[in-house]
Amino acid sequence: MIGGLTLFALFFAVLAGTSLLLGTYLARVFSDRPPRIPLVTHLEAGTYRLLGVDPQREHTWKEYATGLLLVNLLGLLVFYAILRLQGWLPLN
Repeated sequence: MIGGLTLFALFFAVLAGTSLLLGTYLARVFSDRPPRIPLVTHLEAGTYRLLGVDPQREHTWKEYATGLLLVNLLGLLVFYAILRLQGWLPLN
């Protein structure tokens, strides 16, 4: 069995490794050099196609606000359903 300090060190090593990879990826996404990861590129293009999004067009403030409110409403409904159905959910 792994000791407490060893598990703690392993957790932070995994956290540091994934944060470096994710940080590098996000830095490239938000710069002028988009990342060239085939799996991510295909998933992103498929998601855009499925949702009917044009990645070259920017949203207006009204579209952004509408999207933000809809996502928050959806999250509220999902969490409310989880709370209401707690008695019948698995692993309760």
